[in-house]
Amino acid sequence: TEDIVLTPAIQAQATALGNNPVKIYNWVRNNIEFIPSYGSIQGADMTLQTKRGNAMDTASLLIGLLRAANIPARYVYGTVQIPSNQVMNWVGGVTKVEAAQSLLGQGGIPNVGLASGGQIKAIKLEHVWVEAYVDYGPSRGAINKKAGTWTPIDGSFKQYQYTEGMNLQFYFGGTSLLIIVGVAMDTVQQVESQLIMRHYDGFMKKTRIRG
Repeated sequence: TEDIVLTPAIQAQATALGNNPVKIYNWVRNNIEFIPSYGSIQGADMTLQTKRGNAMDTASLLIGLLRAANIPARYVYGTVQIPSNQVMNWVGGVTKVEAAQSLLGQGGIPNVGLASGGQIKAIKLEHVWVEAYVDYGPSRGAINKKAGTWTPIDGSFKQYQYTEGMNLQFYFGGTSLLIIVGVAMDTVQQVESQLIMRHYDGFMKKTRIRG
């Protein structure tokens, strides 16, 4: 697509990361700052140059790097339910859930607060992430010899550690594992699946896959 052009810079970055899916994922997650906006704005190459982007832009970069490494990858679009405190951290370290929802709304991200006991405990929002076709077991992508599993990975969702007077730092460090815990089938809906994601403490409901 026009959002994913394998420019010399994209190819060079994939090569620098050893064309390894775990190293590529970790680099994107640990180096691209999240911007709470909606839809494709920059594309893969500009996101690489600016080191910042929204979920769609970050997914475009992640897919571009993976494809440059000859690893099949695709967009996944759906809704996610994230604890409100994690959303507040993710969108800029705000202290009120209403401020987090306002920032998401200003950026055009559809979202709704989910209340319990008179308080908003979680936020449901539209999101974009990636699936990569990798050799998931037993190394979970660290040793990618014979691909056989479409594995969900998300380079845009992360938690930050904010330090006054200093640049922000990512709270979660690098990991040798691609993000996936398991898959549980929704027997009621039958046509949908729920992916249990480690960083969400909730479910991601898959609705559409894009190439």
